[in-house]
Amino acid sequence: MALFSSGSNAKGQLGSGDTSDKHQFSRCSFSSGCSDVGDLPSDIASVIQIASGSNHTLLLAESADGPPGRTRSRSVWVTGDGSRGQLGPHNHRGCQTFSRLDDVTLGNSSALRGYTPVAVAALWETSFLVLRPPEWKHGASDAVIAMGANDFGDLGQQRGQTQEQHRGRGRGRGRQRPTHNDSPSEEEYFFRVRRLEPGLHHVVAVLDVGSGSSSGVRQCLVGWGASRHGQLQFRPVLEIGASASASVTNSTGVFPEERSITSLALGQHHSVILSGEALFTAGSNKKGQLALDAAVVRGASSVHCTWNGTYVLCRPSDPDWQILATGSGDRGQLGVGVVSAQDGLRAVSFPFATRSKRVQSIACGSEHVLAVLVSLEGEGTEVWGWGWNEHGNLGLGHTHDVNVPVKIWPGSETAPPLGSVVSVWAGCGTSWVFVKGRSEG
Repeated sequence: MALFSSGSNAKGQLGSGDTSDKHQFSRCSFSSGCSDVGDLPSDIASVIQIASGSNHTLLLAESADGPPGRTRSRSVWVTGDGSRGQLGPHNHRGCQTFSRLDDVTLGNSSALRGYTPVAVAALWETSFLVLRPPEWKHGASDAVIAMGANDFGDLGQQRGQTQEQHRGRGRGRGRQRPTHNDSPSEEEYFFRVRRLEPGLHHVVAVLDVGSGSSSGVRQCLVGWGASRHGQLQFRPVLEIGASASASVTNSTGVFPEERSITSLALGQHHSVILSGEALFTAGSNKKGQLALDAAVVRGASSVHCTWNGTYVLCRPSDPDWQILATGSGDRGQLGVGVVSAQDGLRAVSFPFATRSKRVQSIACGSEHVLAVLVSLEGEGTEVWGWGWNEHGNLGLGHTHDVNVPVKIWPGSETAPPLGSVVSVWAGCGTSWVFVKGRSEG
C-alpha cells in the first residue's frame, strides 16, 4: 500500500520531503509511524480523500482499528504551505512531509469531543474539515471547521476579517480560526454535510437538515465565497434528452428545493449540478464551460470541473461509455486536441475502443484530468491523463502539455509489484495515485 504524487511542489505540497517539482510519480513521505521512508503509517488502512489548494494539501485517512463493519477512526494529515493558517494554528511554517493534524485543530474541546473527521476540502489558500458527532450526541449537527485565507469570503465568514479576528469564534475555548459553521438554530435544527465541494474561491455544500420536532429531513444547498460571476446562482439547462424548444420556467437563481443532487462540481468561476436527468449551471461561460447541451447528454452519471472546463461522465458501466467535455482547451485539457475554447460538448478522444475498458472514476485538477479505467482484457486498473502539464503533474517524465488521453499509470517502471490503483486525486498542477498491493484488501 502506497501513495504516489507528481507535479508542482514549491512549498512541499506533494509530501515528498522536499520542494522540487516531480515530473514522475514518487512516493509520499509521512512524518511519523513509518517503517520505511515513503510508506504510509502502519495504522492507516486506506486513504479516503485528498484535497489541495495552491501550495497545500490535506489527506483524510482511515485507520486499521475496529471490527469489520464498524466505523473505524479517521485522521487528517497535512503538508505544504501553512503561512495563512490553512494547515491550522500550529503549522504556520508548513511542512514537506505529511504530518498529522493535532487534536486542537480538529476541535477536541468539550463541545466537539468525540467528533470524527469525515471530509476535507481546500480552496486556493483555505482549508475545510467536516466533523461528525458521535452517535450518543442525538440531534447534534456536523461541524465545519474553516482555516486560512478569507480573501473572497472563502471562510464562510464576514469578508475582510483577518485570521486573528476569527480567533474565539468557534465553540468551546475559541481555538479556531474562523470557527465551525452551525445550523440555522441549534435548538430547533441539525444538519449533516453530505457534500462540500470547493472551487477556486467559492464553496457549495449539500446539507441534510432535520428538525427536533420532525422525523424527516430536507436537502439544502448553501454556498459562500466569490460570486462576482454568478457562480452561486444556479439556473437550469434543459432536461436531459428534452427537445431544444422545451421551455425553462425556473430562473430565480436558487436551486429548487424539491430536486435531489446526483453530482456537483465547481470550477474557477462556474458551478454545475446534475440532478437526476437535469443539469443546472451557474457562473461564467466565457470559455464555453457552461455550453452543456442537455439534448446531447444521455445517461449522465456525474459532472466534473477544471478551472475553465466541464466534463460529464455518461453510462460508465456500458460498453459505449463516454466523457463529454466543453470549455477551455488551450492546454489540451478537453482531450480532443488543442482548441482555444469549445462552445459545445464533444467526446474525449481515447485511443482505444471503449468496450475494451470500463471507466471507474474521474478527477479534475486546475487544468488537467485523470481517469481511472479498468481493462476488460485482463490488464488491470490503469490511470489515463491529459491536459496542462507544466509542472510534470501527469507523471510522464516531461513538462509538455498532453492534448489527448495517454496512459500514465502503470508506467513501464512501476508495473506489477505495486498492485492495483484504488483512487486518484488531482489538484493545482498536482496528481496523486493511491495503490494497494495484490495481497491487500
